[in-house]
Parts: sequence; structure tokens; C-alpha cells
Amino acid sequence: MAKDKLTDFTTDQLKKRKRTTSILIILLIVATLLSLSALLYDTIWGNATETYLVAPAGMCILIAILLSQGLKKINKELAEREDK
Repeated sequence: MAKDKLTDFTTDQLKKRKRTTSILIILLIVATLLSLSALLYDTIWGNATETYLVAPAGMCILIAILLSQGLKKINKELAEREDK
């Protein structure tokens, strides 16, 4: 499957992708915070041996980082189009 070039999209499509990506990043950050807070709660008041929430939190952080790199590319393309 070939990667989509950002130059092939219209400005409206790019704005929609920017909005969607921003919402996904926010949701992933919230999910990470919830996972880590539940892990902290388990550590303080429960079993400190259960660390099963570290992996989902790590994956959420990784996906958020990858999405933020894509968001930078979208912002760059939109800025280039506004300059023209």
C-alpha cells in the first residue's frame, strides 16, 4: 500500500485530517494518564506486582508520538499552501 502524498489532498481534506489527528492525540494522552494513574493506585493501595498497565500506556505514548510527527507534516503543508 503506497503512502498518500500530502500534496494530493485538498486543503479541506488536510484540515479534516489535522482535526482528526489532534483528537486522536488527545485521546491517547488521556488513555495514557488513566493507565498510569490506575497503575499508581494499584502500587500504593493494592498489589505492586501487577504492572500489566505499563504496556498499554507505552503503546499509547508511542502512537501519540507517531501521530504528532504526522501532524507536523500536515501543518507544514498547510503553511506552504497559505504562503502561495
